[in-house]
Amino acid sequence: MPAAPYLVFTDTGLRLPIFTADRPSIVIGRSDPLSGVYPDLDLQPFGAEQAGVSRRHARLTPRDDACWLEDLNSVNLTYLNDQRLAPDRPVRLKDGDLLRLGQLLITFRAG
Repeated sequence: MPAAPYLVFTDTGLRLPIFTADRPSIVIGRSDPLSGVYPDLDLQPFGAEQAGVSRRHARLTPRDDACWLEDLNSVNLTYLNDQRLAPDRPVRLKDGDLLRLGQLLITFRAG
C-alpha cells in the first residue's frame, strides 16, 4: 500500500490522513459523548450527523498492499462509486474511488 493514503471531502477539498503506525485499522463514524462512542476518525466536525453518518459507520484496513473498506452495518449505508456495500464484506479501494457514508461524499486517495 502507498505510504500515505488519505481522504478528501469532495465539497471542501479538505484532506484527512487515515492511518498511523499505532493502528492496524480505523473505524470511521461520528462521536457521541452521551453513548460513549468515539470512532478513530471522527467525522462529526464535518457535518456527519446531518449527513446520516452512523457512530460506527465503516472500517478502513490496510492489507495486501491496498486499503480495504467495510461497512459496519450502518443505518444509512455505505456506497463505493455509487454501489451499495454489503455489511461486513470488505472491498478493495483504488485511488480516486468515491465513498458515500450516509450523504457525506469523500474521495479516497492512495497517497
